[in-house]
Amino acid sequence: MRQHNKLIRETASMWGKITLPCMLALATMLWLLPPSLLAQQLRYTISGKVLESATRQPVAGATVRIDNTVLGTPTDPNGNFTLTATLQPGNYTLSVSYIGYKPKQVRFTLGDNNQVRVEDILLEEDAARAAEVVVTGTAGLTSKRELANAITTVTSREIQNGAAQQIDQALQGKIPGAMINQNSGNPGGSISIQLRGPNTILGNTDPLYIIDGVIVNNDRNVLLNLGGYVQNRLVDINPNDIERIEVVKGAAAAAIYGSRANNGVIQIFTKRGSAGEPKIEYSTRFNFDQVRKRLAINDFPFLDAARTIPTQRFDYQDFFFQNAFGTEQYLSVSGGSGNTNYFLSGSYLGNQGIIKGMAIQRTSARANLDQILTSWARVSLNLNYNYTETQDKANNATSGNDGVLVGFVFGNTAIDPRPNALGEYPVTRSATGIALANPLEVIDRFRYTQATNRFVGSARLDIAPFEGFSADATFGYDTYTQNGTISIPPGNTSFDFRNGFQRFATQSVRQVNIDVNARYFRELSDWLKSTTLIGGTLQYDETDILGAQTINTTPNVEIVGGGVTTIANETRDVMRTIYGAFIQQTFGLYDRFYLTGAIRMDVSSVFGKDERFQFFPKVSASYVLSDEAFWKESALGNTINNLKLRAALGYSGGLTVIGAFDRFTNYAPTNYDGKAAILPSALLGSPNIRPERQREVEVGIDATFLGDRIGIELTYYDKLLTDLLIRRNVAASTGFSQQLDNVGTVSNRGLEVLLRTTPVQTNDLRWDATVNFFFNRNEVVDTKGGIIAIGVYGFASAINGQPLGVFYSSAYKRDANGNIQFSPDGVPLRQLNPDGSVQLKVIGDPNPDWQATVINELSWREFSFRLQIDILQGRQVLNFTNRNGEQNQVLAGYREVLEGRRAPGYYTNPRFAVEPENPGVFRIIEHWIEDGSYVKIREASLFYNFSNIFGIRSGQIGLIGRNLFSFDRYNGYDPELNAFARQGVPTGADDTETPIPRSLSLALRINF
Repeated sequence: MRQHNKLIRETASMWGKITLPCMLALATMLWLLPPSLLAQQLRYTISGKVLESATRQPVAGATVRIDNTVLGTPTDPNGNFTLTATLQPGNYTLSVSYIGYKPKQVRFTLGDNNQVRVEDILLEEDAARAAEVVVTGTAGLTSKRELANAITTVTSREIQNGAAQQIDQALQGKIPGAMINQNSGNPGGSISIQLRGPNTILGNTDPLYIIDGVIVNNDRNVLLNLGGYVQNRLVDINPNDIERIEVVKGAAAAAIYGSRANNGVIQIFTKRGSAGEPKIEYSTRFNFDQVRKRLAINDFPFLDAARTIPTQRFDYQDFFFQNAFGTEQYLSVSGGSGNTNYFLSGSYLGNQGIIKGMAIQRTSARANLDQILTSWARVSLNLNYNYTETQDKANNATSGNDGVLVGFVFGNTAIDPRPNALGEYPVTRSATGIALANPLEVIDRFRYTQATNRFVGSARLDIAPFEGFSADATFGYDTYTQNGTISIPPGNTSFDFRNGFQRFATQSVRQVNIDVNARYFRELSDWLKSTTLIGGTLQYDETDILGAQTINTTPNVEIVGGGVTTIANETRDVMRTIYGAFIQQTFGLYDRFYLTGAIRMDVSSVFGKDERFQFFPKVSASYVLSDEAFWKESALGNTINNLKLRAALGYSGGLTVIGAFDRFTNYAPTNYDGKAAILPSALLGSPNIRPERQREVEVGIDATFLGDRIGIELTYYDKLLTDLLIRRNVAASTGFSQQLDNVGTVSNRGLEVLLRTTPVQTNDLRWDATVNFFFNRNEVVDTKGGIIAIGVYGFASAINGQPLGVFYSSAYKRDANGNIQFSPDGVPLRQLNPDGSVQLKVIGDPNPDWQATVINELSWREFSFRLQIDILQGRQVLNFTNRNGEQNQVLAGYREVLEGRRAPGYYTNPRFAVEPENPGVFRIIEHWIEDGSYVKIREASLFYNFSNIFGIRSGQIGLIGRNLFSFDRYNGYDPELNAFARQGVPTGADDTETPIPRSLSLALRINF
């Protein structure tokens, strides 16, 4: 700890030496501003209207800014905007931008009249979104035509029409190159995201999330053992507050974020107010969820194959699944007057789970304020409070012996699980002799709750004191306290906790980021433009976790102190500090060729002493070929209206594996002979630990055709991930068994295709279609240690020359032609080595061959329809649910044994110890590998839009469906489920996880 604090003091001192002169220089510059900035200024009100060029319909939400000032506002639902400003008389430029339209600049003049009305501004559609204005890193607003990277933007309309309850869920199918997996159907759902493949072996693959400049925490710390299911903390954030999301996918674009950018960056921007009278939006949604698919059970009416013992069979799914209901209420008020704009919102979400006893409640409040200080200075304040509470149930087999679904597949269909008249639950011992908790008792008597209080806030100062120069400073703060409770009363049917169990755990997380950036733009000549960006960041996070639990508890006492044996554990002051600085330079030549170079330096408290400074460079170039005269004048130019070529190279880092104290050998407190003592861990410290590193090359083409009615974006990337952290075995003479070492290498190569088109557009009918397609080829290049088990009970592995996370385990015995070999009674045989041991081999790959999404949007008069189909092909899933359910005679597969169509030893041969080649299919893991490909109707919505009735300015009412149908050949609940999401890389393992429900919503949105 002393070394850690010393490091923080040293790096803080270095940071102060670097930044203090810069801040003093900035303050001096502002003090010495020319008097002309303050003199001869008048008060003006500038107003206008933004319309679609083709239809003359208003464009709501377009951003209107006055160049070289901090003044800006969004348009209201009628396309109107009003800017109140104190400016010097003269000529100015309005810049107007909106997603899906080409940005436009309009010149206007300020004179003696303080009321200035700008002529209607007409925006032309941009099918390819090639000219879209985005925020790239911290570089401020930039047109995509200048960028050499593929950046995807998702709008608020796309988010709302999908009825997703959390942000990452709303992104499914909308981002080329993003594998977004819904791992569970629990109300607090677990979502995992991989951008351009897995970028680590042992760490978390989720991208870095930034909301209004705040780096937010999305850790998956486990307070309660609920199985593989674990909550994402993004579940706390209300999607209704979001204006847009920008996704930066690889190091070629994200290098400016340095050591935290390996997994990509997702920037989220929330809604803001605009000048004018208060605008009120109210939305309500009623949700209905149901199980989309059930597992067929063993309903054979006899206990034995000889049909001598009749029995009644019970489908436990009838007792624990339910039709779930929920509601969401949302209210926002926005507006502004003078120099102050505001956006206020509040919401409530309450939804049941499809398993009885499960539910989520989320309450949130937001206040976004913008205050214009002068024409060149603005302050923004963003405040967001959220309270999320879930009632959970343990489910899959990784939770031990007290789950609902695990109690089902390890149960007994010949036993009625319902309580008797005295309220006593029967022991549902399986036919194989395994006794787990009765799943209905888990629902009725076992209590699992989690509650999170969270605050996310930021304050930002923007200045633009003179032409070409702007700067901003952001202070971001994210903090939450999460409490988890398990209460299992004594006298229950569980195996481990029959005498009662109580657990309470809490974690407190605090994150701070301070960012200062300055930009300077100058036209060096009529053909050369320069943009310089410099910036620095301080990031600090700290986590405290405390857990205590007890067994053998007192009846009706639901606290840890009510038990006989108490175990407590605590992790305190887990701190990490990062200091970063960067510089970026962009040159624009002839308004069509753009060259950018940048370098980022990071220093962190978690780096080894000799690895303290890390550098991440990038370089990129883009060329708008279609702006050349020869192109415009050719016949090709009439067909291909816009064509941009781009290429980029960048480096970034990853920190998700490195713990706060991994550079040291850690010791654990213990008790020895009644005295306090410490024990060293089995993990040797890594004094030279450094961030995992990524090198990415990205090349692409952006083009539009046929009058910009068709747009296409093609991107090829090649990523090499080096210095990946692996737990490497060390010599026993060291006194330790393993050490974290930067020795792993993995590659990802892939292609992304994004096609947007408007096949039909008339006064009454419009049809928009979007297709995105991508594939990623992943390969483990080097592990420096052979085969590394990385999860899924050791079945998922990192193996040189194979994709990361392949299933490596026992396989069928096959002949020279690849045909499976069988025993005389028809049971598949297991492959053995020459010495008689079980041969292990690669038996499946959970990484898909390719993914695609097709989105069609139709609007006819007042009606609008949207359909999103997600396609995933070439993925394999390890079906533990069926493996356990059929082995325990619960699922339908075992009926074939009772009917005599399969051998009695088909699942388990009682002589497997002496007949290792014929153990039964339960011990041949390849038998449980299935095709996980699917075609899903992910989202469908039908709305009726109305306006100007009963005092309502505008509104819509309609139906929304989510996860409506899945076309697949999978024998489990859903091939998308993943019971090991909390481990990061392992995917494609279904182990009695809650099914993803079919959801229907009736929604109403109105604006006043």
